[in-house]
Amino acid sequence: MLTTLVAIYTIYVALSIYVSVMQIGYVAQMKYRGAVLLKTAEFIKAGTYTVKKERISIASTIIEYIAFIFWIGYGIGWLVDYIQFDSEALRNVAIVMSFLVLNSLVALPFEYYEKMVLDKEYGFNNQSVGGFIKDKLIAFVLMLLFGGLVVWGVYEIMISSELWWLWSFLFIFGVIIMTNMLFPTIRALFFDKLTPLEEGELRSEIEALMERTGFQSSGIFVSDASKRDNRLNAYFGGLGKTKRVVLFDTLVEKLKKKELLAVLGHELGHYAHGDIYKNIAMMGVMMFVMFALFGNIPEDLYLEMGVEPLPAVTMILFLLFMPVLGFVMMPIMGVVSRHNEFEADRMGSELGGETGNLYLASALKKLVEENKSFPLSHPLYIFFHYTHPPVIERLKKLDVNVGYIDKDGIKAECPVDLDEELSPLVPNAPREAQLLLMHSLRCDELYLLTHGDDEIVVDRELLEMLRRRMENEPLEYITNKVSFYGEEFFIDKGALIPRPETELLIDEVLKRVDRDTSSLFVEVGVGSGIISIILAKKLPNAHFIATDISKEALAIAKENIKRHSLEDRIELRLSNLLDKVDEKIEYLISNPPYIKEGFFLESNLSYEPQNALFGGKVGDEIIKELINLTLKQKINFFSCEMGYDQKDKIQSYLKDRDYRSLEFYKDYSGFDRGFTLQC
Repeated sequence: MLTTLVAIYTIYVALSIYVSVMQIGYVAQMKYRGAVLLKTAEFIKAGTYTVKKERISIASTIIEYIAFIFWIGYGIGWLVDYIQFDSEALRNVAIVMSFLVLNSLVALPFEYYEKMVLDKEYGFNNQSVGGFIKDKLIAFVLMLLFGGLVVWGVYEIMISSELWWLWSFLFIFGVIIMTNMLFPTIRALFFDKLTPLEEGELRSEIEALMERTGFQSSGIFVSDASKRDNRLNAYFGGLGKTKRVVLFDTLVEKLKKKELLAVLGHELGHYAHGDIYKNIAMMGVMMFVMFALFGNIPEDLYLEMGVEPLPAVTMILFLLFMPVLGFVMMPIMGVVSRHNEFEADRMGSELGGETGNLYLASALKKLVEENKSFPLSHPLYIFFHYTHPPVIERLKKLDVNVGYIDKDGIKAECPVDLDEELSPLVPNAPREAQLLLMHSLRCDELYLLTHGDDEIVVDRELLEMLRRRMENEPLEYITNKVSFYGEEFFIDKGALIPRPETELLIDEVLKRVDRDTSSLFVEVGVGSGIISIILAKKLPNAHFIATDISKEALAIAKENIKRHSLEDRIELRLSNLLDKVDEKIEYLISNPPYIKEGFFLESNLSYEPQNALFGGKVGDEIIKELINLTLKQKINFFSCEMGYDQKDKIQSYLKDRDYRSLEFYKDYSGFDRGFTLQC
């Protein structure tokens, strides 16, 4: 029997790790295959965060397995032998609580790393180490008090009835219902400060929404969640008369009124459909199965483990195997839960009127952005872990255009297997084959999705594009398309292909200027024009001059400016640096050449204009010239991209120079990537 239990747990751990590994591999590939719902840089960042969290999960699962082997082989017997009291009730409670405390200590380092290191790195965590310790101590005390009472209750039932497992199930099920009722009060008392939502338009509309659905609440509150975390959330807590609506302050701050109402409409959909009670019922079924199984454990198991058949031992075994049954039951519960989420979305959309779907979709997109949720997942991971449908599927159900949708690749019947031709030579070959096919057919992905069985004649154009890509020519030059900052641009060999890191340069500028500014911005080395165009869209009253020494680059920039209807906002000039700019400049921006001459580059970079890559013998010569011009002309701000190894040189170059501040920023790989100089 013991061998069977260990084998079952081992299979659970192996399958759990396998699913996580599949998720890591999937996300690691997909984050470079084209952004979904997010800007490219944010999409990559969200993918990296997801991968790191999943690696923590794998490490935690491995430690959990080691702890399981320890408890089964030695730990439970040690607790039983070591803990002795005259009172059997006290002894059994002490054994179980000691197990819970030790297991909590094992999990604590992973919780600390995820919260205080990883979440802080990605801008979520606002909590101090002291605050983290305080929360854990409160949770620890609550576990000892309430957990001890529950364990004592189960013990008394176990020694009083042969059907102890049935009565224990009913007792625990009642505790769960009571906990749901008391949860808002306990959370407000020990963890969050809840403030009644102030009177006003938002409160009135929330109350009207609740009245329409028959939801009676004990109050609408705002939680000071931002003191711990920047994520957006809201919840309906309690049951019966204890129900209350709790909005995170981050949600109130980040969402527009109609978006917030759409989110609450979704939650009210759960209430109207009785989903909370359905979830409790499903949990009850799972627990009933567990209690029934452990109510019939053969005595031989205790003999194999070499321990007394105490109620405490049965309870510990129950706690050890709860995750196993949860993992097995999750696919069933997940299917039901995902269906309920679609239905709640539908009701939330309907409550918002004709444009309700759009406001709910907008809210979902903002939740993805603010919570850095990677919108794609491996199907196996969804099957075992997702209680909510993938956000892309939710948006499609709301009849909202989600833009780029990537499945496992669209294969059309044709004499040439594009994947097979590209795979040995090109990373992400299936996705690139799909893009080449779309470009050749002049169609979008929706067309490929709906015409996957059509026979396609491979023409010379497609074969020529395939040849060029197999020779490592960048896909962007072949299709003359590039995505940057959520926009599509024309690109050709006369200009450098925009990189995701350059989006950070734009963010550096935007955080330093007012949206309504009418200042003059000058970009040196305009290339394809993407920086000035994005800034012009973000700053509707600003004026832009963009210079370049390349006529080919200026022609590409001119085409992009025309496509984005910004001819009256951006003036192009053929100029070396600022030679042809006499106006007073408020803000100078540049992504100049900064690679040193002779530096070995990957072969595909040979297709890009070399004068846009190499900045001189050292590499930072042009950056230094621009710094000199900034200081000489007393330009207020100069934001510039640079090489990862040039920070010290720039700091040294500016030593003893007259300027107000110098701030550097990093890319998503943690490398120094640029700076802003303020005069």
